[in-house]
Amino acid sequence: MQKLFGLLTVLLVSTLTVSADSQRQKLGYSEGMGAVDHRSMGKAARDTIYSCQFTSLGGSLNRPWVGEDGTVYFLKKPFVKGSKIWNSNIKFDESNPNIAVTGNGLPNHVTGDFPIKSGTTAYQYDHNPNSIKQQRLSYAIPSNPKIASKPSCLPMGSIGIALSGGVFFNALDADKRDAVANEIFDACEGHPQQQGQYHYHHNSPCFEQGNAGEHSPQLGYAFDGFGIYGARGENGQIISNKELDECHGHIGLAIDRLGNQIDEYHYHINNEFPYTLGCFKGVVDQSMLERRPSPQGDMRGDTRGGNRQGGDIRNGPPSGGGNMRGGPGGGRPDLSEAAKKLGVSEQALMRALGPPPPNFSNAAKNLGISERKLQEAMRAAGAP
Repeated sequence: MQKLFGLLTVLLVSTLTVSADSQRQKLGYSEGMGAVDHRSMGKAARDTIYSCQFTSLGGSLNRPWVGEDGTVYFLKKPFVKGSKIWNSNIKFDESNPNIAVTGNGLPNHVTGDFPIKSGTTAYQYDHNPNSIKQQRLSYAIPSNPKIASKPSCLPMGSIGIALSGGVFFNALDADKRDAVANEIFDACEGHPQQQGQYHYHHNSPCFEQGNAGEHSPQLGYAFDGFGIYGARGENGQIISNKELDECHGHIGLAIDRLGNQIDEYHYHINNEFPYTLGCFKGVVDQSMLERRPSPQGDMRGDTRGGNRQGGDIRNGPPSGGGNMRGGPGGGRPDLSEAAKKLGVSEQALMRALGPPPPNFSNAAKNLGISERKLQEAMRAAGAP
């Protein structure tokens, strides 16, 4: 019986591996253009991320699958092996004005075995010690999203929900590097953060990719309500950053997850940094960002030592990260200094301020201080 079970396990793993490899070919590319420079992330622009926490991209690690020009050779990149099967549960309740999304955060496809096992090739580059765990996801996605008067920045942590049951993070790791170029994922291009949330930083070969030569199907929703689609545009070809705007999207024809043809703004996941979103194009319910299920905080290592993937915006920037954008007048105050003056922790101050632009009246109430005292502390810490 034990031998039979072992044989069945081997067959299952082989079948799943073949399936993943076959699906990978549907992505339509085996290379990508990563980011290995120190480009600005202080404003919305093509080929970068408008970050809520960082002003410039961090330097890249020495990865053998990344060329000097930033080309990422995906087929040369190791991945976390495994064949974990999960009881995924994701529901989309269509209503107006919101689509109620609930789920357990588990993907509807196989994953690798996390934590990453020592002695494996993947472990040489990434010591991710986290396990995939069930979550309690609850989001209100706008059913009739509106383009905002100006783009808004992307926080660390969840920025959208995937139809697979996992969530989307932006393209950064905690050290403000290109996560796709530097971190190690499983064969479905996902991995867990510290609280066990399985997430993606770019496209997954385990997503439904549709038919070659046709527009990619919808893969999920950004938190502003606009759909996230795969790498192919209306002509069925891989869409480039040049064809997308500063938020990594455009207005055009597509088929939504219900089979309806739309002609509206939507995002594309392609093989060029920032891969998914560069910023939020639409109006975002800031309170929804504050209800993200758990902070982004992978305690993983690499060949140069440990690193942490960044914190949820409510819980402060990652250790060694940049200052929060959005102090009074748009400055970048030293939050640790402001917190010290107020007698609170930096994390408590960050939670109170919330996503930019901060609401000082609400923040002061949450901290139990006067708004004047809060503003004075922020000015003393460098805010104009």
